[in-house]
Amino acid sequence: MIKKIKEYFMSSQYEASHVNGQQVVATQDLSDIINEPSLDEKRLMKMIDSSSDVFAIFSNTLEITYISSSIRNVLGYRLSDLRFSMWDIVHADDVESLQEKMREVHQLSETYVSIDVRMKHQNGEWCHCSITFRQLSDEPGMVIATLRDVTDIKRVQNLMVHQSYYDYITGLPNRKKFVEDLQLMVHRVKETNVNMAVMRLDIDHFKKINDTLGHMIGDKLLKALTHRLRAAVSNDIYFYRLSGDEFSFILIDYTHATFVLETADKITESFKSSFEIDEFNLFVTASIGISLYPDDGQDSDTLFKNAGMALSRTKESNKNTYNFYTASLNTQSYKRFFLSNDFRNAMQKNQFVLYYQPRVDGRNGRIVGAEALIRWEHEEWGLVSPDDFISIAEENGLITPLGEWVLRTACFKLKEWLDKGLHVRLSVNFSIHQFLHSDIVDTVKRIVQETKVDVNFLEIEITESSLLPSGLVVYHAVKELRAMGIQVLFDDFGTGYSSLSWLNQLELDGLKIDKSFIQKISDNSTTLEIVRSIIKLAHGLNLSVIAEGVESSHEWDLLREEQCDEIQGYLFSRPLPADQFDQLLINEVMKVTEVSNYNDQVNRRQYFRVTPNYPIIATMTVSSIRGRLLHIGYSEVLIHDIGAGGLSFISNLRFASISEVVLRFKVCVVNRYVDCDGKIVWSNELAGGIFQYGIQFIMSESSREHLIQDLNELTIQLKIKKDKIGEMKFFTENIETFFTSYM
Repeated sequence: MIKKIKEYFMSSQYEASHVNGQQVVATQDLSDIINEPSLDEKRLMKMIDSSSDVFAIFSNTLEITYISSSIRNVLGYRLSDLRFSMWDIVHADDVESLQEKMREVHQLSETYVSIDVRMKHQNGEWCHCSITFRQLSDEPGMVIATLRDVTDIKRVQNLMVHQSYYDYITGLPNRKKFVEDLQLMVHRVKETNVNMAVMRLDIDHFKKINDTLGHMIGDKLLKALTHRLRAAVSNDIYFYRLSGDEFSFILIDYTHATFVLETADKITESFKSSFEIDEFNLFVTASIGISLYPDDGQDSDTLFKNAGMALSRTKESNKNTYNFYTASLNTQSYKRFFLSNDFRNAMQKNQFVLYYQPRVDGRNGRIVGAEALIRWEHEEWGLVSPDDFISIAEENGLITPLGEWVLRTACFKLKEWLDKGLHVRLSVNFSIHQFLHSDIVDTVKRIVQETKVDVNFLEIEITESSLLPSGLVVYHAVKELRAMGIQVLFDDFGTGYSSLSWLNQLELDGLKIDKSFIQKISDNSTTLEIVRSIIKLAHGLNLSVIAEGVESSHEWDLLREEQCDEIQGYLFSRPLPADQFDQLLINEVMKVTEVSNYNDQVNRRQYFRVTPNYPIIATMTVSSIRGRLLHIGYSEVLIHDIGAGGLSFISNLRFASISEVVLRFKVCVVNRYVDCDGKIVWSNELAGGIFQYGIQFIMSESSREHLIQDLNELTIQLKIKKDKIGEMKFFTENIETFFTSYM
């Protein structure tokens, strides 16, 4: 034994250590003494037992064959206490790496291998221990090791790291940590393709507070606002203090860009109330600059710099607000953000209404039914379609009460029609979230009893998306609903992958062919054949067929030839409010109205208009709403015509025709880019969810004169050139494809 230990000590170098305040013999001391001729094993073992190190010998099977009693000095155990395996006191997370190191030392006979692991002290606490291994030269496979408690060293190291990476006043990670984290996160988002945003926040006039009230008050203010900001933002947002009055946030892996807006809004909102610091009641504001990956930079330095540029722009304009570096957040995202914020209040304020779109007999155009469609009468965005807020309702857990409101309102209306002798069927859409509630059938029964409606005229529409996650639940619900006498229709048939499979599994009463098929039957023989097959299949299964999205007489003629049972679409009527739909029911037979690609409004303005052969590609943003200035990005639109007094543009965004909304357009006229502000004066819904608006400009006379000169030049260029005019871009395809393929 003494020979083995001598061999180990001769090449070991350790410093003296202390146990319980007493200096004990260290390994270095032993290596100095070990060459004494008079040294015997008894004397050496006494030194080992009083050492601050634990010595052990391991066999080639990793079993401990010897361990020194100095383990009591390090881990508190007597040798008589060690009736358990040494592995029992090694932290579970460290066992595998420790075993790997021991296997490594078996393969490297002349090499020392070291590792730090956590071991349980006899008092139950975890100690950080440093273990060094070396294989014995005269006994291959045998390994000698020394173990030392380095908990205090680790504690000091951790304290030094914390002081290096964390701010001592607020406890937040500091600039050094921010720089390292941002670099790592940029690398991560490049690999995973997730979203990321960088916010830089500056406390306005913080230096003035320090200078007038003192640094102690300033430090307390920093602690208070740090606490408030932590509470304001989501827990998964990274928060840093970069310098005296500058902070930063990193947002990563969020789903919608509106999350960035919502966070910025929460931060600015948190500064609207005062901070009570000692005897002072302090009101402070903050300016924020935001950059988004990858649009505003694809490396950490660029993202940080551009967030700083956005911050500078904020400080130059308004305090306690924010700016984005570029157009990363467009009008659509901004709209969704505000709709999300206003949704809960909308239910309390009864801002939802039902519109009704007629379904007519495919043979003669007589009204036989209707579909109830929910709309939101928003104070700023006008009439909002369900495409814009159903997902918001689902995210907020309000889709079930909203669905109940729709069903109840529709049933009351249907009862009113039936009482007047207007016998039409009314269909209501159900979402997957409604079906996931176990009491959905009971809810329907309760509403039917409450409204006293005849269920034989009530229909419920389901989509394949409702079926896929929980087909069995929907299957049983559909079975019970049909047993009540309610008809069930398969909506948007053909858009999913398993439509035919569900037809085989569910007992249904009818199906609705999606408008994406109907809109192509006039010019695509393959699509027409698909529609023909669907109708034939449905009739073979004793199902009625309703064609959605019919917009032309030619489409109706083709569907009539194929004996399609019912027609629904703009050809007969757009969705209408209840009072207008009542008038349609009285007339019974619908008038046909062809849907045009775009609407030429009569120009009554005093200025001439330029109408190119193809619409001009331009960009548009919301400049302000009800006098509140916005700082959001631009969305692409198509300019149908433009004059010195205004323009008309086409977009897939729905705006309210109210004077409180000011839009800003950036459009190239020949070779000059022109910024024009204006208000909506008229609007018209085109086919396929596309809208056309008329804008009246808000501009100075000098700006108008410059625009007139540009428009005169454009008029000349349009007469002599067809393909390219300066830097202008025209869209030569169908306008609907622009908003599906190019946005």
